[in-house]
Amino acid sequence: MNHEVLTSSFKGTKNLTSKKLSILFSTLLFGGILLFTSCSKTGSTGPQGSQGAQGTPGPVLSGNISGFTILTDEYGSPVTTGLKSAYVLLYDAHTNQRMDSVYADSTGFYNVPVQTGTYTMVTKMPGFGNNVHQNLEFTSSTLNVDSKLSAIPTFTITSVDSIKYNAKNNMVNIYGKINSDTHQRTLLAFVGNANNVSPNPQDYVFTSAQGVGENATTFDISISFNVFADNGYMSGNTVYFAIFGASNNYTFGSFTDFPTGRTVYTAIAAMPFGPPPSYTLP
Repeated sequence: MNHEVLTSSFKGTKNLTSKKLSILFSTLLFGGILLFTSCSKTGSTGPQGSQGAQGTPGPVLSGNISGFTILTDEYGSPVTTGLKSAYVLLYDAHTNQRMDSVYADSTGFYNVPVQTGTYTMVTKMPGFGNNVHQNLEFTSSTLNVDSKLSAIPTFTITSVDSIKYNAKNNMVNIYGKINSDTHQRTLLAFVGNANNVSPNPQDYVFTSAQGVGENATTFDISISFNVFADNGYMSGNTVYFAIFGASNNYTFGSFTDFPTGRTVYTAIAAMPFGPPPSYTLP
């Protein structure tokens, strides 16, 4: 066989081999696409996505939420009597359905049987601000949670005499009068944009606490101008103040209002000084 015949035969063999490889490659590519398509899901993340199968629920375990009721009077001193009046209510944190309720014993101890879940616990007692625990996650055994309640104060201020800006220290000062008391006390001012300012989280922007000394008959609530600026106020804005008598442990029982991110306070007087004084920022 001459050289030309060999060359022609080789080319034919090469062309045939190339065609076979091309067909094989196309078959594998098409099959891979089908395999990829059949394995892909439209859910968010595979088996746990919207199209995937639900996982097996975890075990439901039983146990208790228990703890002690801790009481103080409006001045912050411990109260050790009447603890049996503390009433503990448990709610499903997702549905707000009431699940159970118990009274504390004479030592303030309470014990609520529960199953695995997330709960809101509210502790109430006549004359005291409520204590609220949110999103308590019980998984097993015993969850220890104490409830701290402070007596609701009955005092309030008697007058607001003036509101002034002190340029030297960049402070806004609220001056007024209060009845004398042999104990130190606390005032809590709610600052808002209108004369409906109140402890309702939707009605105030921020708060400022101020101590009042023993036997004092006047008060001075000092708020840095920077605090107003940090909360979106500018020169020329008018602000309103709702000023309440507050327990020295006014944070006892306080909890977060999730829609606003502001705090709900329960250990404050029933009524503020009124009408709410106002001031136009310089």
